[in-house]
Amino acid sequence: MSSESVPEGSSLGFVVDDRVLINGKHTGTVRFLGTTQFKKGFWVGCELDRPLGKNDGEVRGVRYFKCKPNHGVFVRPDQVERFNREQQAAFAIQSAARMRQAKKRLKQERNWRTWNALDNHNEQVFLEKGKQFKQLGEVLKGAGAGSGLEAKAASTPGPEPGEVPIEEDYKGAHVSLPLSLDSVLRMLESFKHGHVLHYKYATAIIQAAHTMFSSEPTVQEITIPEGKKLTVVGDTHGQLQDLFTIFTINGLPSDENMYLFNGDFVDRGPDGMEVVLCMFAFKLLFPTTVFLNRGNHESRGQNSWMGFEDELLTKYDGTKVGDPMRARRFYDQIEVCFDQLPLCAIVQEKVFVCHGGLFQRSGITINHIRAIKRKREAPIEGKSFEDRLYEELLWSDPRPTANYPQPLVGVRRSDRGAGVEFGPDVTNDFCLSNGIALVVRSHECVQEGYEVLHGGRLITIFSASRYCGTQTNKGAFITFGPDLQPEIQQFYAHSISSSDFGVAPSEAEAGQAKEEERREQALEDDAVQMIIERIVDHKADLFWYYTQEDTERKGTVSRLQWATGMSSVLELDLPWLSFQARLAESEEDGRVNYTKFLDRYQISMRAEDTAWQGTVVNRVCEQLFAHCEDLKDAFKVLDTNGDGEIEYEEFLTALRRMDVDLSDMQIYELMRSVDTDQNARIDYHEFVDRFEAEFANVKSKKAGGGAGAGAGAGAAE
Repeated sequence: MSSESVPEGSSLGFVVDDRVLINGKHTGTVRFLGTTQFKKGFWVGCELDRPLGKNDGEVRGVRYFKCKPNHGVFVRPDQVERFNREQQAAFAIQSAARMRQAKKRLKQERNWRTWNALDNHNEQVFLEKGKQFKQLGEVLKGAGAGSGLEAKAASTPGPEPGEVPIEEDYKGAHVSLPLSLDSVLRMLESFKHGHVLHYKYATAIIQAAHTMFSSEPTVQEITIPEGKKLTVVGDTHGQLQDLFTIFTINGLPSDENMYLFNGDFVDRGPDGMEVVLCMFAFKLLFPTTVFLNRGNHESRGQNSWMGFEDELLTKYDGTKVGDPMRARRFYDQIEVCFDQLPLCAIVQEKVFVCHGGLFQRSGITINHIRAIKRKREAPIEGKSFEDRLYEELLWSDPRPTANYPQPLVGVRRSDRGAGVEFGPDVTNDFCLSNGIALVVRSHECVQEGYEVLHGGRLITIFSASRYCGTQTNKGAFITFGPDLQPEIQQFYAHSISSSDFGVAPSEAEAGQAKEEERREQALEDDAVQMIIERIVDHKADLFWYYTQEDTERKGTVSRLQWATGMSSVLELDLPWLSFQARLAESEEDGRVNYTKFLDRYQISMRAEDTAWQGTVVNRVCEQLFAHCEDLKDAFKVLDTNGDGEIEYEEFLTALRRMDVDLSDMQIYELMRSVDTDQNARIDYHEFVDRFEAEFANVKSKKAGGGAGAGAGAGAAE
């Protein structure tokens, strides 16, 4: 060491072997003070308490001190301070707080990603159900059965809007066409107090909006004049408080304050009808400065499953006024109005705005989109090229994102069951082919309310904060001036009622913290509930999977095998190990008893709903009796490998061979009812307990008397 470069020991505040704090957060012990050969200047060599270092005291072949591997570090003196008891206590508190925060963030991110993955899977399930019901409707229509309530509604015309009487107890707003700003503001104020706009006024607004939208082009060309701005609003999903919050922050629509509402106005939230009426009313007031794009939820297939249909049938039930088909007619009227909505917009010839995303095929131009015949139910899995473009505009998603970080080149099938997932190259090609600088889309809930993707060429904007009442996401909207410089505003929705603003600041902050905790827990609970629903749907497949992994035939699998099975069978890439404690109890050895795990989740059924099991047992016994003299022989028929136990694979194969007309789920349930000790196998005693009485009855019937029954019973001893 050069004495010229070595500071006086007293000036450092520490010496060799002193306990110190490095960079204000890592604890360790000083092992070296002086100059080194690896770099000029004075260095402090420390042995860290934890393996966070870079060496063991040796650097480039020169040893300065000795410690465990990855515990050694060299730092400058100003990065080190002497460690005392007070600092140690403070450090421990800070470390614990940081650890809690890190765990909280990790849990939030896990719950967030899990919920979104399950939500996408839900959409796929609902799409499949919608297709099945559509096919059933077509079959019924072909058989002359009509189309149910829709047919009855169509054949039961109601009065014209002007002829509909207003009930004396009606407390909502009164409006008339053509609309005035004052009447629209009265309507908004009425919505704040939870009043439903009367059918007379609501149907008139929908009728007028239908006429206006039907004359709009499929691709809207929007110009922002000097002194004006355009605000793009993403999904609102029936969350009226978010729409009102945007109006509070950004101002109401006007001739100067332009708006583009980018689809998904309804479903999931409770106030889809009010959101639609607000947007449609402002469109009627300011037809050249308010614009709407269609989203994938402006369709019958989604509304019938995701909440809007139920909302409308409840709010506009006309039974009490002698018009029981009113709500159904109104629902059909709104759906036809949705069919008229434009599909996308181009702002200043440079910003392309659509609800979903881009396309599976390359070379798609704006002219192709203009040519789409849009005035119909949005197609799903259409066979024509035009139908696929229509679907992808409403359903596609960009990748990678914060929720789905796996890189993607080109396109792949979407987990939603409609549209595609597309990579940055697809966005770049579309922009290059069409002279577009930026793509703005919505369709996906993102944690910050917006997400900039694909090298800044694409922005997702989502405006439903605290989505579905369980999420913790912010909402956002994006504003453009004539120069097209985007400005993004994030928010959490205000209370829709002004009476909630009188809370003292400290109380409000404490209440907000508790509310955030409640939402975090609700989000996790909601995700777990969605997982349980999938477990119930796939119990037979999960049981089969685990029996193949259970090579030691103990009725258990390791935690890793359990997690792998969940991922493989449910086709969901989730952090299963972190959910295991909530979904499946571990045995003392840490393994999972998969029979107990699956038995934990059952749909409660009445006794008469499980009577089929007795019938099936009877049919099985009839077939066994044809080949077996007693229960021992019957057991051997099912125990094909002769190991003294009937495994699930053997039971499944045998019942399929007997053609007892059962689904795999029913065979699983029957197996579960026989396997009383829950070890995933049926031993002889369990077999006798379940089959003895029926086997005796079958033998008695075949023998034509009681002698057969005695023989059957005796054989079981």
